[in-house]
Amino acid sequence: MNEIEIKLSFPSASEDIVLRELTTLLEKKGNSRGLSNTYYDTPELSLRKSRWALRVRDMGGGRYEQTVKGMGKAQAGLHQRIEHNWPISSKALDLGLLKKVSEFPAENVRKVQPVFLTDFVRTAWKIESASAQNDALVGMGNDDFQIEIACDLGVIKVDGRQDSPISEIELELLHGQVESLISVGKRLVESIPCWLYTPSKAARGYGLLAGGCGFNSSEINSIATLSNWVDVMGRFVQKLANVTPGSVEISDFSLLIEVLEKKVLEANFAGDPWDELIVESRALAKINGLEELAHKMSRSTWLGRAGMAILSASLGNE
Repeated sequence: MNEIEIKLSFPSASEDIVLRELTTLLEKKGNSRGLSNTYYDTPELSLRKSRWALRVRDMGGGRYEQTVKGMGKAQAGLHQRIEHNWPISSKALDLGLLKKVSEFPAENVRKVQPVFLTDFVRTAWKIESASAQNDALVGMGNDDFQIEIACDLGVIKVDGRQDSPISEIELELLHGQVESLISVGKRLVESIPCWLYTPSKAARGYGLLAGGCGFNSSEINSIATLSNWVDVMGRFVQKLANVTPGSVEISDFSLLIEVLEKKVLEANFAGDPWDELIVESRALAKINGLEELAHKMSRSTWLGRAGMAILSASLGNE
C-alpha cells in the first residue's frame, strides 16, 4: 500500500496551544496513546542507503506492529511512499514478513540491529466528508475522503545520548484524492502556527546518528524551486525554534525571504494569496534579532500558509 501524508512541524513549547486549536477546529477531543518505536538497520546502514526504514512499534497493552516504508518521495512537505504494516506477537522482529515486500532489500536483513528510538504521545482524529458537520470541515474536500489528523509529541533518541524533540502534525490520506488532503491542510494552517516539514522521524533519527541534521546556510544559494524553498525554510525554522546559539543567523532568514520573492516572481504568481504572503514576508524580514524572530514565528501562520500555497501550486491545485 502507499502512504500519502502532509507533515507539519511546530515549536515544542507551543504544544498546548496546538492541541487546543485542533480540538476547537475539529469540535471534539482526539484519542491519545503512547507509541514507542525501535528502528532497525545494518551496521553499515544499508537500509538507509536504499531509502528504506524498518521499525517495530509498541502500541501498549501487549500489542506490537512491524512496519517497512520506502521508495518514497517528499515534495514541499507532502510525503508519498510504500508502506506495509503487520501485527506481531512481540517486540522482536519477524524477518519472514519482509519477504512479502518484493521491493525490500533483503540481502543483509539478518544483520539488522536497533539504531534509534522514537517515543511520543499521539493524539488523533479522523475526519470524513460524509460526517463533516461543522462549518470548519464542510466543503474541505471535493470528493468522498477520510483523513487522519495526528498530533505527535515526544522525542527521538540515539544511544541514550542524543535526542531531538518531536512536535508535529501528520495529515494522512486514508481514502480519497490528494486535493482533499491539500484542502484540509490549508484549513489547518490558517488557524495553527506551524510549517511544512520534509524530514520524517526516521530521517531525523538517521541525522542524529550522523552527528547532526537540519538546516545548513550553504543550501540557500542552491534553492532551485519554490518546493526546495519550503524544505530549506522549514529546516531553518525548525532550528530557529530551539534558538540554539550559532545554529542559524538572522541574515539567513533575510536571504531566504529574498529567494522566496525571486522564485514567486519567476513563477509569475500574483494576486491572492501571493501578494499578501510577500507583504508579510517583508515585514518579518525587518526583524533584527533571532529571539524576536523565533517568538514571532511561533505565533505566525505565515509560513504554514506560504508552504501550503506552494504545495498546492506545485501539484497544479491553485
